[in-house]
Amino acid sequence: MGINLNDEIFFIINNLKSESEKLASLLLLPEVASDGRLVAHYTKRQRALAPVLRLYEAYLVERSEAALSALKTELTLLSLSEHADSVHYAGAGVCVRVRNYKDTPDLSAVIDAFRALIAPIGATVKVSEQSPSFLRLEAMGERAYPLMESVGQGVLREGVAFSIYPILSVPTFREEDVRTDIFLNGGKGGQNVNKVETAVRMIHLPTGVTVTCRDERSQLQNKKRAASLLRVRVAEYYAVAQKALIEKAKKA
Repeated sequence: MGINLNDEIFFIINNLKSESEKLASLLLLPEVASDGRLVAHYTKRQRALAPVLRLYEAYLVERSEAALSALKTELTLLSLSEHADSVHYAGAGVCVRVRNYKDTPDLSAVIDAFRALIAPIGATVKVSEQSPSFLRLEAMGERAYPLMESVGQGVLREGVAFSIYPILSVPTFREEDVRTDIFLNGGKGGQNVNKVETAVRMIHLPTGVTVTCRDERSQLQNKKRAASLLRVRVAEYYAVAQKALIEKAKKA
């Protein structure tokens, strides 16, 4: 038996599929096709959605843990780009890939080169991960990430390239950031759940994390369960997001 999507992911994917179809229809309209600015805007969004929808199709074929994990990661990266204004950064993380590690044994020189880049803001630099082929440095400070982003991808010294990703900080969970939708429960449970609005969907607006609860017979019970689950999922979201950003930087 294959791995199935949960209600929340299924809800998000359906919305993304609908959006993609609407974008395709809009791009066929003469008034849109003649407006270069609109074409660029809609096409950019289509490109952003494409990896998620491609992985969703792959998941439908495989229905494996690996396919689901890849889909979740891409959804997280899309969510980060969509909610960029709401993502909090604690500093900057710089992935340093040593192409010829044996030929570059002096790590202190690499670290010194990184410190030189960060020097204008006086951020603290530390080694957070090290392996034979990968060195991860972190520079902590509010202005560290914007500074490194302005520098762009580059080379610290001969044979040592780096890519950049943000270190996420988890903001305080606020009730006012949560949207709650109540709807008819179409699941099992008899006439009560089918005729009364007992199902609850909660969306954490800063991240887009969505939780649906329909198992309880009362709306209040579903609300309590959804609220508790949402806090856990939001914390998981930031953990997965950080991992996804690191993996993306490693592949850069």
